[in-house]
Amino acid sequence: MDLHHQVINHARRTDIKKTIVCLFYIIVKKKILLYLLVVFLKCCIFVGSNFKVFMNSIIVAAGETTPLVRLDPVNGVFEISGCSRPENVAGFYKPIIDWLKKYALTPGESTVFNFNLKYFNTASSKVIYDIMMILREIHNAGKNVTINWNYHSDDCDMEEVGAEFADIIEFPIQMIKY
Repeated sequence: MDLHHQVINHARRTDIKKTIVCLFYIIVKKKILLYLLVVFLKCCIFVGSNFKVFMNSIIVAAGETTPLVRLDPVNGVFEISGCSRPENVAGFYKPIIDWLKKYALTPGESTVFNFNLKYFNTASSKVIYDIMMILREIHNAGKNVTINWNYHSDDCDMEEVGAEFADIIEFPIQMIKY
């Protein structure tokens, strides 16, 4: 396989280190800067609007008062699970909201957000609303967005809250009973 195709294949697989090594080889050994520009532009076309692959995933382990948070931009699958009642809700969720706003600038073609909350306090409900509004903006930009609201079959309150969020944000939420 020639070097040009290696660069394209590494970019397609989002293998950033190998892509950079191949491009560096072209610059040093071949001294073809125009070729570098052409290859870079072709990589951009293949990656397209999915520059989110260069974002780091976020995984926050669940704590006694904080939920598990998993944000995976490569697969476009996000999750908040457990209980959300941190003492400092704004402090806990600020990096998550900032990350989601950055992701929303160049989202993947498909984004799935799974809410699997057992309990959340009033302050957390504002953050959940903010997250859902970011997801709605991504949808309004022409991307596929699915919001899954998972709730226990015995938890009528959590079911009702999920339906209320759907009404408030004016966006369909998949209600998933387990």
